Amino acid sequence: SNLPSLFYSLDKATIKKVWFSDIHFDIIESGWGNLLAILAYNSTFEDIVITKSVKIDGNASYAGGIVGTDHNSKFIHIANYADINTGYEYKGKASGIVNESYGSEISECYNYGNITATNSIVGGIVGYLGVATDTFNVGNVKNVYNYGNLKTNLIGGGIVGNGESSIIENSYNVYSKEVDNNVGNIVGTSYGMIIKNSYYLGIYSSRNTLLTGVNLVAEFFNIKVLKK
Repeated sequence: SNLPSLFYSLDKATIKKVWFSDIHFDIIESGWGNLLAILAYNSTFEDIVITKSVKIDGNASYAGGIVGTDHNSKFIHIANYADINTGYEYKGKASGIVNESYGSEISECYNYGNITATNSIVGGIVGYLGVATDTFNVGNVKNVYNYGNLKTNLIGGGIVGNGESSIIENSYNVYSKEVDNNVGNIVGTSYGMIIKNSYYLGIYSSRNTLLTGVNLVAEFFNIKVLKK
């Protein structure tokens, strides 16, 4: 299937205490590989777990996590353990929690799954993080961490793949030395981002940089490197 999500679109919804297990998505025709919804607006997602027994494979343009694109929503206490693989070749998104997020708050969320993409923007937590054009809310990712290996031929970040005019705070990233050189430790590509109190375990990363790529216009506070 290329539309396997439980819902196509959610608006002002509240979804809590969901456990995903023993699911295998094999996405065809450049479809969506999101477990709950392709689109979400003004919604709340809380206490959700994607277990290791879930597999997301194929050619999804939006791969992994519970939502493809969201606006002005809240994601609270969500954990992904599933591995995500996409062979999509035209600049897609792949991530552990949300693929593309505008003006939303993402807190206490964690990714343990390995994410491998051919030509997608990859983020351990969020693929793209930006401002909602209707409310002008900025994206805010806080109290999150990534333990998964991330690989892509395009660009990626341990927490956020591509960020614009948003905030990352109290985050940390730990992944193995197999991490791809196109992946920054916290953010892949940044424009106007504020990053506070964020950490990465530098001994394991093949690229000891906060950012990689272009448009590196960002403001940083208390960035730290943990050495084991």
